Amino acid sequence: MKTFKALLRTEYLLTIRSLSSLVLSIGMPVFFFLFYSSFVSDSQTILKLMMFNMTAFSSIGFALFTLPFALQEDRRSNRLKSIRYSSVPLWQYYVAKVIRIIGYYLLSCGIVFVIGYFMRNIRMTVGDWLITVALLVFGAVAFISLGLLLSQIKSSEVLSALANILYIGLAIIGGLWMPVSSFPKWLQAISYWTPTYHFGNLFEHYLIHGTISLTSVFYLIGFWMLCLFVTYFMTKFLEVH
Repeated sequence: MKTFKALLRTEYLLTIRSLSSLVLSIGMPVFFFLFYSSFVSDSQTILKLMMFNMTAFSSIGFALFTLPFALQEDRRSNRLKSIRYSSVPLWQYYVAKVIRIIGYYLLSCGIVFVIGYFMRNIRMTVGDWLITVALLVFGAVAFISLGLLLSQIKSSEVLSALANILYIGLAIIGGLWMPVSSFPKWLQAISYWTPTYHFGNLFEHYLIHGTISLTSVFYLIGFWMLCLFVTYFMTKFLEVH
């Protein structure tokens, strides 16, 4: 337990050291939310969807950038290798990383929700706020496995380029920036297969129907498992070669 606390403290210190990057990662979605919501009337449904989608957009960024680059840096500095050959269980190292990312998720949720409440007059029951946070964390955690997969890329340039393409591409095609219904039919068919669509659909389905879409839940679980499966075999392959 002492080693796990030490790992968590290390992650905390790394967070403090990269505070400017954290502020930027949260600030950009906040700006987009305030900007786009300024063109919306008092429609609570649209404002709530915008708030959720921009928070989801922020959390995906942590999974696709913060996590893989942190793992890549640890691998480059041989920190991961030293942990691998020490008495520290490797799973504790990864859990500490994931807790750090989830902490970022919750911070992003809190900031965007407070802005939505006070500046856009968004109102929900306490239960709905809590369910919204739970849906955001659940959906965002599914993308952590994609971040782990990206961390297998050795080149920082390739990782940065691919992460940016996935980040922006999935956000747009998945409907986080604009409604999927506004797309051509052929693009809608593609959208329905993206993890970002099902991430956004978690809240949209709950907001409109009052229930959580089990289709989206199982899709995200399957996506999470698939990325972990590929990551595991890629890790084994790279270790051999």
